[in-house]
Amino acid sequence: MDGSPPPDEIEYLRRIAVASDFQTKAAKWALGGISFAIVMLLFCTVDIFTDIKELEKPVPSKPRIITLSDAYTQIREGNLPKALQSTDEVLKRNPRDYDAHYYKGQILLMQGDIDGAVKSFFEAKNIFPLPRYEEAFQAAASKQGRPVRRLGE
Repeated sequence: MDGSPPPDEIEYLRRIAVASDFQTKAAKWALGGISFAIVMLLFCTVDIFTDIKELEKPVPSKPRIITLSDAYTQIREGNLPKALQSTDEVLKRNPRDYDAHYYKGQILLMQGDIDGAVKSFFEAKNIFPLPRYEEAFQAAASKQGRPVRRLGE
């Protein structure tokens, strides 16, 4: 014998070396995967805390849109100047809002501005000729001392 191991033993040692190499690579992959998972977890945690800090910041409020419902409530509360301001705001957004013209006429009539009321009722009935707009226009025009004209005359 020349001192070398038998061929079966060499094959056995070669297989052990291959298996050991595979185990080493698998361990490296596993550690790499675990490291990746830890890094991702840290990034997500930092991102969550950043989002929480964003949520804690005060949100700038958007200006509230004034509606005819606001004007109606203000009329019921007796706050006629604020109700008039609300109807003007609605008319600024939509000048053909016949209900806004009608409410504005009602407010102006309550404030004693008969000329303004007649103008608002006239606008309302010209935009959309409902009987209540015609009646309001005629009532305001008669208080003004003008001859009352029917719609379309």
